[in-house]
Amino acid sequence: MTHPFATVVEPVARRAAERLVAAHPGMAAFAEAFAADLVGRLSERAAPGLAVRLAEARSRGELSGATPEERYADFARREARAPDPAVAGLADLALRHATELLDRLGQDEAAVRGLLPADAGAPVGFSAAGDPHAGGRPVSVVRFASGARVVYRPRPVEAHLCLNAVIGWLNGRVPGLGLRTLRVVAREGHGWVEFAEARPCASAAEVARFYRRMGALLALAYTLDTIDLHFENVVAAGDQPVVVDAETLFHPVLGGDLADPAHDALVRSVDATAILPRPLIGDQGVQDVSALGGEPGVHAFSGIGWEDRDTDLMRPVRGPLPFAGAANRPRLDGRPADPAAYADDLLDGFRAAYDAVAEGRRDLDRLLFPRFGPMRVRLLLRPTRIYSELLWRSALDDSGERTHALLMELSGHDSLQTAAVPFEVQDINSCDVPYFWTSPDSSTIYAGDGTGVPWQSARTGRESVAEKLTGLGPADRGKQEWIIRASLATRAGAPSHDPKGVDGDPPRPDQPDGHRAGYLAAAVAIADELLATAHRRGAAVNWLGLEAVDGDRLAVMPLGGGLASGYLGVALFLAQAGTVTGRGDLLETARQAVSPLPALLDHLAAEPSLAEIVGCGGFGGLGGMAYGLTQIGRLLGDAEVLAWSGRAVELAGATISERSALDVHDGLAGCLAAMLAIGAEPVAAACADLLTGRDLPPDLPEGFAFGRAGIAWALGRYGLDVPIGPVEAHTWCGGLPARRTAPPHVLLPDDSLCHGRVGRLDVPELQEREGPSVLASLRRHGARCATPGHVSTPGLLLGLAGIGHGLLRLAAPEQIPSVLLLHPFREVTKSR
Repeated sequence: MTHPFATVVEPVARRAAERLVAAHPGMAAFAEAFAADLVGRLSERAAPGLAVRLAEARSRGELSGATPEERYADFARREARAPDPAVAGLADLALRHATELLDRLGQDEAAVRGLLPADAGAPVGFSAAGDPHAGGRPVSVVRFASGARVVYRPRPVEAHLCLNAVIGWLNGRVPGLGLRTLRVVAREGHGWVEFAEARPCASAAEVARFYRRMGALLALAYTLDTIDLHFENVVAAGDQPVVVDAETLFHPVLGGDLADPAHDALVRSVDATAILPRPLIGDQGVQDVSALGGEPGVHAFSGIGWEDRDTDLMRPVRGPLPFAGAANRPRLDGRPADPAAYADDLLDGFRAAYDAVAEGRRDLDRLLFPRFGPMRVRLLLRPTRIYSELLWRSALDDSGERTHALLMELSGHDSLQTAAVPFEVQDINSCDVPYFWTSPDSSTIYAGDGTGVPWQSARTGRESVAEKLTGLGPADRGKQEWIIRASLATRAGAPSHDPKGVDGDPPRPDQPDGHRAGYLAAAVAIADELLATAHRRGAAVNWLGLEAVDGDRLAVMPLGGGLASGYLGVALFLAQAGTVTGRGDLLETARQAVSPLPALLDHLAAEPSLAEIVGCGGFGGLGGMAYGLTQIGRLLGDAEVLAWSGRAVELAGATISERSALDVHDGLAGCLAAMLAIGAEPVAAACADLLTGRDLPPDLPEGFAFGRAGIAWALGRYGLDVPIGPVEAHTWCGGLPARRTAPPHVLLPDDSLCHGRVGRLDVPELQEREGPSVLASLRRHGARCATPGHVSTPGLLLGLAGIGHGLLRLAAPEQIPSVLLLHPFREVTKSR
C-alpha cells in the first residue's frame, strides 16, 4: 500500500529524477526506479509535518471541496505546488547520493561486473535497503536488466572481507563444512557485495546441512564477538546461511553488569549474536527477531498507521504493524523449517567449528592481525526503533531540545550513551539514523563523521576476543551448548501447569532397598551440577535459567531474586544440601548467591509501585523471599541473612492490600502461610483478614498453587475451618498436597516439584510406592526439568534445585521441611 502522502511528495521526487537523467543520459529506467524509491522515503519523513498542516488547514476552513476526499485532494495539490523546504532538501541530498552511486559504479564497473552474470545488462533499478547514515547515505540494491542485483555499501567493507577470510579458514579445518561467502569489491570508503538470493531447500537433508552450517556460523560469531545477526542480516540460500551484513565483528562488549556474573556471561555468550531465538517484548506482544525466528505476524512494537486515509480527517495512529516474514530460514515444501527440529544438526556444527577455533586459535589470530586491526566495525548503542521514533518526533521539533532530553533520560547511568547524545542529536536533526564505529585495535568510539566520542573503552575489541579465545574449552563449550538448547526450547512456550501425563510404564527400580542413600546421592549430584553451571566473578555468583516472560513465553535470563525460580530458591537447596552433607562449598555458594538481595530489597522499598508488582506471594513474591531468607539464615547460622528476612517481612506487609492476588504462589494465601512459618504473626493476620473479607472470583481455578484449594489450605493453617472441595489433580500446583489420599497412578512427564514426579512425593502415601521408580529414572535419564525438551534450568519449582530439594526430603525427611507446604525450619544435622 502506498503512503497516504505519496501524491504530495511525488512531484519533488520526479524533479529529482529528471535531474538525475540530465546528469546521466541513458539512465531513464534507473531514474524511474530512483523516483519510486524516493517517494516512499520522502513520504515517511514529511508525514509528521504534513499531518499537522492538514489538521490546521481543516480547522481554519482553508480547504475547498464538498467531501472529505475532495478537501484532502485540494490540500495535496497545494502542498505539491509549494513543497516543504525540508522535503526539497532531502530530495536534493538523495539525488547527490544517487549520482555518487552511479559515478562510483562507472569507476568500479569492471570489478563490479565480476559479481554479476555475464549477461547482466545495464543498471535499471535502485532501492534503498538500509537506514540512512553519514549524511543520508543508505545501503542500496542496484538491479540490472537481466534481473541480477548487486549491493552498494557507501561505507568501508573490510569487515566483510574479514568474515570471508575467517570462513575460508574454517572451511579448511572442518571437513565438509563448505560455508558460503559473498564476493566483495572493496574501494576506499565504499564497496560492492554480491547479492544473496533466497531460495528453498530441495530436501530434509539440505535443511539439515543448513542448520549444521548455521551452528558453525554461530560458533564463529560467538568467538569473534559478532552481534546483530538477526533475521534481516542472514539469508537462507538453499542449504547455506549467508551473512549479508558483517559490520559488527569485534563488537565491544556493552551492557555488562559487574554485580551479576550471569548477566555478564549472557551478554558475552552465543546469545549476543542474535542468531538464536530471542523474544522482543513490546506493546503489541512478542516477536522472535533472531536469525532462527522472523515468523510472519505483527511487529512487537506499535507503528504509525493512518485513519481516514485520503480525507481531510486523516491522522496518524499508533497500532499493530503486520510483519510479512523474512528470508532467513530455510524453506521446505513451501514452509519454513523449524530450527528446533534440527537442534542436533545445529549443535553438531557448533561443536565442530568451536573445537576447530579452539585448536587453531593462534593461527586464526595470525590470519586476522595485523591485517584487519584498523578496519572499521559498527558499534550499536541503542535499538534502531528508538532512533526511528526520535526521527518522527524531530520532524515536529527541529530545535533538538526534546530529542536531547529524551536521549539523556534513556541513557540513565550509562556513560557511553550519555557521551554519545550530542552526536545522536546532530544525526537525528540531519534525518540520519545515528551511526558509531570503532576498530578492533582501538578503544576509541567514533561518530559517523569520524569525530571521536569523549569516552574510552576499557579494552579493545581485539583484546576482548583474545580473552574469549583463551577461555575456549570443554567448560565454556558446555555452557554455550546449554544456552543453545535453552534458546531453542523457548520456541515451544512455557510448560503447562496441567500436565496430562505420558504413555508408558514407570522405570523399574534397579535397587530394591537403601533408597535413602540413593536419594541423598542423587541430590548431591544435582548440587554438584549447580556448582558447575554457576557463573562467578569473585564472590558473586548466579545462574542462567529459562524464565517465563509475557505469560506463556520463555526466555534465557539471569535468575532473579525470587524463591520460585530465582537464585534464592537455588541457594535454599544448596544450603540444605550443604548442611546435610557438611560440605562447605555448598554452604559458601548458598551464602554468595543471596548476597544481592539487600540491594534488591532496598530498591523495592524505594519503588513502592515496583514492590506492588512483585507482590506478597509465598513463592513468586516477597512472602517467599522472607521465607527463603529465614530458612537459609538459620541453616547457615547467619544473623545478617536473618536481618534481610526481616526486611522482606516489612516489605511484604507494606505490599498487601485489596489489590493483592489471592493465591498461594503470587498472593495473600502464600504470604499467610510463609509468615506463619517464620513467626511473622502480624503480617499473617493482615493476610488472613484480607482473605476472609473478600469474595473469591468465580473464575478462580480449583487448584493449590493458583486457586481455591491453596487459599482454603492457608486459612486452615491459620486456624480457620475452611472446607477444601474436591480437586481432580495429580500435582502440587494442581492441588495434590491438599488431598491426603493417593490419587490414581499417573506417569507425569517431568521430575519437577511444581507439576512433576518429585513434587508428588511430598505426599507420604506416594513416597514408598513411587519413590524408587523416580530414583531409577533419575539414574538412567538424569533430572528432567519442567521445560520444553527437559532442558535443565536451575530454579526451585520447575528446575534442578527443586528436584534436589525433593530428593533431600526423601533422604532426610525429619530434617528437611517441605518448601512446597512452606513448613517451618527444622534443625539439620550432618548425614552419616
